[in-house]
Amino acid sequence: ARCFDAKGRQLPNDAVIATENVYGVRLVAFLGRTGHATLRFVLWDGQREADSTAVPTAAPIGTSRVEIRPVDHLPRIRRMLATADALDAFVSVELDNSNSQPACLRIARYSCELTKSEDASTVSIPHEKLTDLASEDISKLAAEAIRLDASSEEPLQLTTPGDDPTVGVWRFPDERVDAGPWLIYPAKGSPVLFRPMLWTIESQGNAPLERVNIGLSSIANIADPHARFESLQAAIAGLAADFDHPDWGTVEQLADQLYHLPLCTLDLWRAFSRSPEGIAALALRTGGLPSSFLERFSTEMLCVWETIPLGTWVDEMKVFVASCETNPVLSSTISSRVETIASLHPSLRALLEVAQTLCTGCPTDSVRFAQLGQMDFSKLLFAGDNSPFQNLLRDRAEANWPLDLKDEISRARATFLGRFLQPVDLWFREVVVNLPILLATGIATGLAGGWLKADKLRTLRKYQDFCPEWFADAFDLTVARCISEKVIAGLGS
Repeated sequence: ARCFDAKGRQLPNDAVIATENVYGVRLVAFLGRTGHATLRFVLWDGQREADSTAVPTAAPIGTSRVEIRPVDHLPRIRRMLATADALDAFVSVELDNSNSQPACLRIARYSCELTKSEDASTVSIPHEKLTDLASEDISKLAAEAIRLDASSEEPLQLTTPGDDPTVGVWRFPDERVDAGPWLIYPAKGSPVLFRPMLWTIESQGNAPLERVNIGLSSIANIADPHARFESLQAAIAGLAADFDHPDWGTVEQLADQLYHLPLCTLDLWRAFSRSPEGIAALALRTGGLPSSFLERFSTEMLCVWETIPLGTWVDEMKVFVASCETNPVLSSTISSRVETIASLHPSLRALLEVAQTLCTGCPTDSVRFAQLGQMDFSKLLFAGDNSPFQNLLRDRAEANWPLDLKDEISRARATFLGRFLQPVDLWFREVVVNLPILLATGIATGLAGGWLKADKLRTLRKYQDFCPEWFADAFDLTVARCISEKVIAGLGS
């Protein structure tokens, strides 16, 4: 079993490839008598193995050779990386034919690390990463630096040292730039995606910041990571309560300047992903953010949109309405924002329309129809050969169904929410089938459990990834059922 790059050259085992550079990369194995191989995806979160998935693989009929292209599995790889906060996390892609050493590649958010020389005030890319670059790519190598506590300033273009014109070496002029936390990163379009590096220039005579409630830009100066994260969470709460807050300018500036980097490069986006009101605010107030930001945020960050409570959506919509009256950048109707978010996350359509109804006092057509009580939404979900439930059974017939939240389902059966769960014994399918139903009823009625802890979010993502179509259909139709059965406060009883 071997690995090859886009030019057909053999790669060493455990070679590191950035997610953006997997196109053309292949893992190849000859199966011999076995006829089968195992493709494994193993997530390493920077310190340990955090998750793994094994996929049986067979060679095409008439051949004993199997070829795996990581690009075909890129959505799975990116979603696995999203569950790890560490920038150094990677997914090990292994092709094992049981006859020889497995072929293995490490798919990471970047392809190499910078080497820092404080004596020479330089940073450099490992030489081996430059040997295969074409001349036109070498000319595109570029690095920039931005002061994180002054993001409104233009990035600093780094240049090669005057006495050392070596390619891939840049001088950081620490003796003449202002004190503060400087992020050194690959410029847009640079062919080598090296790991962003923090270079902090200490300020003489100033005490370190420790305060939680300070401006967003100043938070970058807090050295302690826990205090910095708490301060970010406090700042995000302020942003969610005021769409005209000046710190939104900082958010938009950072998103624009550093959008080509992995989002987990900044603690800011991780803090947003842990805040239900922060996520809802980002979704509603997107006027100054890159057009595909929400899609990338959903893919790269550890967030499950279905865990945002209905009350949070209502509150943030009210903030949105108030801001639209004074801020022309936000001159968009709630219905247009609902449509945009629901097109990205179809599972949220019914929930968002309920929130819109509660915010404006004017029921949408879909909410009004569900309130009539003439549609059996549970039947739509489970009955018929082409129902979402039957599609789930067919599409995942050979899969290993997860069961680690079985106790949650059992406890829920003894509560008010239990009547929404499937009454029949589904054996090993119990949790996959009922989890999105339980989540939807809890979120819609305000009786959800503690789903927002990081470990629960990772578990929820696992169930969501098992069959995204079922998870989305079950969640959306269950919210519609809650409307029909009049269990949502404010919509009638």
